[in-house]
Amino acid sequence: MPRLLPQSEDAERHVLGACLQSPKALTEALLELRTHHFYVNRCATVFEAMATIASRDEPVDMVTVMRELDASHKFEARAAWQGNIESQKAEMTCFLAELVAETPTTDHVKRHAKIVKEMWGKRRLIEVFTPPMTNVWNGARPDDVLKAVEKAVLTARTEIEDEGESRVVSVFDAAEWIQGRVKNPPDKRAGIGTPFGFLPRFQPGRLYVLGGYPKDGKTAAMVQFLKAGAEDGKRVGVCTVEMSWEDITTRIVSTYGVPYGPLQDGIVAPAHQESFERALTSLAKMDIDLIDDAAITASDIARYQRIGRYDYILIDYLQRMPYSDRFELNAQIKGITTLARKAEIPILLLSQFSRPQNTSPGKPFPRPNMSQFAETSVIEKEAAMAMAIWRPRDEHGEPGEAAEFIVMASRYTSPTFRKLHFRGHEQYFAEVAFG
Repeated sequence: MPRLLPQSEDAERHVLGACLQSPKALTEALLELRTHHFYVNRCATVFEAMATIASRDEPVDMVTVMRELDASHKFEARAAWQGNIESQKAEMTCFLAELVAETPTTDHVKRHAKIVKEMWGKRRLIEVFTPPMTNVWNGARPDDVLKAVEKAVLTARTEIEDEGESRVVSVFDAAEWIQGRVKNPPDKRAGIGTPFGFLPRFQPGRLYVLGGYPKDGKTAAMVQFLKAGAEDGKRVGVCTVEMSWEDITTRIVSTYGVPYGPLQDGIVAPAHQESFERALTSLAKMDIDLIDDAAITASDIARYQRIGRYDYILIDYLQRMPYSDRFELNAQIKGITTLARKAEIPILLLSQFSRPQNTSPGKPFPRPNMSQFAETSVIEKEAAMAMAIWRPRDEHGEPGEAAEFIVMASRYTSPTFRKLHFRGHEQYFAEVAFG
């Protein structure tokens, strides 16, 4: 009797049942799974329909799934002995109802999705290694079998270990690629504009991290980054975890020369009315969504991206996202990096530095370096560029107007820094001549 291939129908059914009840569960499942990961054909068919509906930004439920299956002629494609179309529809309706009834909670969808994917990985290993090992019994030469096994290992690593994100490219193909790139250089305007002339444009698929101590002006700098992206004609999504959307709006307007303090109270002096009107005119032309979600996660951001289709996302800030330990915090960072790659957009993530231990009394907040990311060391591995905004403190521990923008690590440029001047009344950093 042939052995049953690795599979877990219960996990597959629970994933589908959760997706039918919760948009968040659907987003988490879509991040983890593809149709071919399912073993049960009926489950794969339902998941494919869900993914298709979600790609159109439409709600997923029993009604919409049945409509999609009908529109894609899934019932007609089945064998005649399985019953007429109406009986097949009735059977599928019962199946969907069973999925919902046997899934009392959607909290475990991520775990069940991982089980589904793990079972697929085991089946894929059997599939790729069976042919070369069968050839041993068929008289193949050992060196030929080893070559086939090595190829199978490479295939397995690419598809399973790297979750399908990696590719194996021959050096010949790579040479052709670089030759074409030299003949047709990419547009210098590719990517997202930045607010400072010394920074390169942010490129799609990359995670950028901006750190800083409390009060150093991370959010003020972020506002300048989002303005630069919007003024570049890009669609921008701002995930604000710490501040409300009203506070972010106030800060944006202030950067146009409207004093921040009075503006918080809804006061604009006559001398600044022209600047205020200019700010409103500019905001009307910008394509920015302020996503005010105090409990946002990487999965939530992926869902907002699927709906909003942003060219650029900014997140303020990492440590305010929900997590119970360092492992969950690192998982959030990896999830954000995965989103940047899959959506092919740059993401700017803000991170707060903790006050260093054992510092001198006169310098409680020393000039930062990569060690300030120690709590989230995975940033060094995930970020295309790790940056910091820093303002020296006075004898009372308060930051002054002098500031530095520090590029501490970058995969594509050399570390550097530039002096800035912080205009507190406008919540704005201005470049200072470098010398």
